[in-house]
Amino acid sequence: MGIYRRGDVWWIDYYDKKHERMQESSHSSIKRDAEELLTLRKSEIFRGTYKRPVKTIFGQFGERYMEYAKANKRSWLRDEQMLKKLENFFGSERELSEISPAEVEGYKLSRRKEVSGSTVNRELALLKRMSISQSIGTSSGTSIPYAE
Repeated sequence: MGIYRRGDVWWIDYYDKKHERMQESSHSSIKRDAEELLTLRKSEIFRGTYKRPVKTIFGQFGERYMEYAKANKRSWLRDEQMLKKLENFFGSERELSEISPAEVEGYKLSRRKEVSGSTVNRELALLKRMSISQSIGTSSGTSIPYAE
């Protein structure tokens, strides 16, 4: 177990209960943040509450979401249209966890030039539903800011 640096970002290295090696970014250039994250992961492993992060590809999750929407929502057609716009901007081969708040802000600004703020908010609400569904059972979620 340890802490190391890649470029400006500190990473942690540890083993889970199954003795599988895990490497995780602290997403910070401050070593103390990485130390705190490593301490947190060690305590989660010791208590038995640690769950390996699930990597979800945006396009694949969008397909699964649309199956749910078609079965449960009358507005599934609109969700499908909004999902296409989101996939065009963020890319269908990206992990949901890789989408940063800065990229969401960029999406808001670019989309706001084409459509109304309420449309942008509906598209962001779809992205938020997708990211919340993906983060259930993991330790991190993404906060999606709305357009005003």
